[in-house]
Amino acid sequence: MLAASTPTVVIRQAEPDDLPALMRMAEQFHAASPCAPYIPFCPASMAETFHRLAVNDESCLRVGEVNGEVLGMIAGVASPHYVNAAHTTTQELFWWVDPAARHTRLGVRLLQAFEDWAREVGSRTLFMASTATLTPDKLARFYQRKGYGAVDVNYAKNLEN
Repeated sequence: MLAASTPTVVIRQAEPDDLPALMRMAEQFHAASPCAPYIPFCPASMAETFHRLAVNDESCLRVGEVNGEVLGMIAGVASPHYVNAAHTTTQELFWWVDPAARHTRLGVRLLQAFEDWAREVGSRTLFMASTATLTPDKLARFYQRKGYGAVDVNYAKNLEN
């Protein structure tokens, strides 16, 4: 558990040494995700995804530290939009903060760093997801306060049945 004093929060580019913490958080994120029944977690695939995100100029992988411990992550990719190639958009892939750090503003700081990166790479629109099982109403209000508007609702169907 984190100390009651004001925590030191640092947001930075992910590094290879962060892989164990990233994998731990990815497993937690997946377990809490409504996608878990549709897509099994594959550690090798996730590690490869982290690598690609960390080395590709069109992708972002940031981690958040609280008192020196990596307890949050955010990632996304930037690309031209399919209806207008002159309009670059960024799509968030995942955003996770360890439950023990959710009172530290780590999530807000990760989002701000992600928005800053999206602007730096020329994105004109940023798409953030709202996982249906993780307090969607609360997250919707948060996004609206930050200037986001609702765009899509996604549905999934397992085609292997």
